Parts: sequence; structure tokens; C-alpha cells
Amino acid sequence: MMKITRSRRQSRNGLGMYALILTALLFWGSDAFSQLKVPCCQENLLRNPGFEMGALAGSGTFQGCATTGTNYVNNWCAVGSPQYNSSLGIGGNRGILMWGIGANFNTGEGIYQAVNIATGWMYQISFDALFYDAVSTGPDSVIFQFRAFNSAPTSPLPAGGALIGEYVVKNTSYGRFTLPVWTPNSAYSYLQIRVRNGSTTNDGAYVSWGRIDNVCLERELIMGIDDKNPEEAAYTLYPNPNSGQISLSFPPEAGDLQMVKVTDLTGRTFEVPVLSAGMGEAQFDTSHLLTGTYTLSVTFSDPNYRTTLKFEKF
Repeated sequence: MMKITRSRRQSRNGLGMYALILTALLFWGSDAFSQLKVPCCQENLLRNPGFEMGALAGSGTFQGCATTGTNYVNNWCAVGSPQYNSSLGIGGNRGILMWGIGANFNTGEGIYQAVNIATGWMYQISFDALFYDAVSTGPDSVIFQFRAFNSAPTSPLPAGGALIGEYVVKNTSYGRFTLPVWTPNSAYSYLQIRVRNGSTTNDGAYVSWGRIDNVCLERELIMGIDDKNPEEAAYTLYPNPNSGQISLSFPPEAGDLQMVKVTDLTGRTFEVPVLSAGMGEAQFDTSHLLTGTYTLSVTFSDPNYRTTLKFEKF
């Protein structure tokens, strides 16, 4: 039976409560396991994430940050002239269509929104998107790029800011995509979404088009799970939602901790924490790990306490 060792939502600096989207799974001496999942995007930091609120006169474009008139999208500002209508989203709902060229050209379209991104937290973005194959001689994909800024990003590639992540989309029907977890080194005030491709030519014959809907920007927590009561458990994972670190505690009778190693399922090593004699706890960082299942190998001076744990990052 699984025991949740930390199940509260946590807040910081009075900024609100944020839902779990990372779940740690703890295996105990066998391949059988249980898992806890909390639905993604319970607390979206973006307003009007599906672009449903706004005014639309037929099938057209929207520009700037208008809140009145015939064509505008509530809470979103336009970079260039992205298209906005009910045929562009999922299931006949509203969505956004925009185009871009290569990574190094300040050419194309995008959208942005004012949002509070605080330093020291972990964030994750998910979205629905497709590649709109509108140019027969163009690339075979579109890249959705997400960046953070401290001033309004009114051009496709403004100076400064930070790259949150990007995703290459090749499918021509809608799919759901999730970026790796991002931990900002400083605070930001705007999120920009733009499209680009891998072309090295600033030419309209090499543009890529993409449609996007249902964008989610969420703060992230990690939850530790143990298969026994906390006071009985020999090994316990205690994730820290503010830093991305996970602490592993273990019983003193195991002796000195000799090795802790984090590997993926192919055997690649990602983390080997620094250890010292007499430690009763080891810490390792998970913020840089991609989505997937990882093995945590633990070795002590008493070989009877050698164990392997696993956790999964969503």
C-alpha cells in the first residue's frame, strides 16, 4: 500500500497554490509499483489559454494588444498578424495560426501575455499544436518556441530574455506536447510564443506554419511517495518543490553511505551526489532531468542494505 509522505499543495511569498505535475514513484524490492498522478494544469498561470475569449469578425487576424474592436483575443497580444478563428483550434474551437522562418531571423509571427514568473520555482509548459503544411517547398515541420522577457516582446526575436524551451512538431493533426521542466534564474514578466524552423535562409519560400491551442504554464511540485508508514520506512524520498532537489534519507544501521547514483533505463549516469562518512541523508538535483523513469542505486558499508529505488518524472 502506498503512503504519501507529502501531500499538501505549497505556496511561497503569498503567490498562490500550485498543482502537482511531477510525481516520484518509489519501488520497494520488486518490479511491482503503484503511482499517483494529479491531472495536469489544475492551476494554469495563463489567462484565456484556449483563446476562446475575444472578438472575431469572420476569419481574420488580430494585432497588438487591443481589447475593443472587431478582432482581438482577451489577455493576449499579437506579434505581427497571427490568424485567430474558430477553425484553427481543436474540435471547432478557436485557435491561433502563425508562421516563422529560421531561428536567427527577426521575421514571422507570435503571441505573448503578461505573466508573473518568479525565480527559484520550477515551471512546465504543455500545449496542443500541429504543423500546417501550407508551403509545398518549405520545411517538413514547425518549431514552437517559448521565451520569457521583462519587457513586452513586440517582435518575433527581441533582444534579451530567456529560452524556456522549444518543440519540433511534424504532425499535421493536433497532438499534445510538454516541454522539459524549466527553473528560471531570475524573474520575468512576459511569456512569448513564436514559431520558427531550421532554415538558414530568410526567404518566404522557406516559412513554416503552426497552429496552437490550450497552452498551459504551471508551477511544479514534486511529491515523495513511500510504500510504508513514514516512521517505518527505511528509505524515503523527500522532494523540495522550491529547488528541484530530492533528499534521500536512510537508516543509521545501514552504516556509511558509499554510493548514490541516478541513471536512466539505458544505464546513462545523470547524477552522483558527493558523499561523506556518517551521512544520514543524500541530496540530488532533478530539475535538469527530462521526463522519464530513473533508477536510484544506493550502496552502504553494510551490503545487506544495498537497494535500488526508482522514480518517474512527468
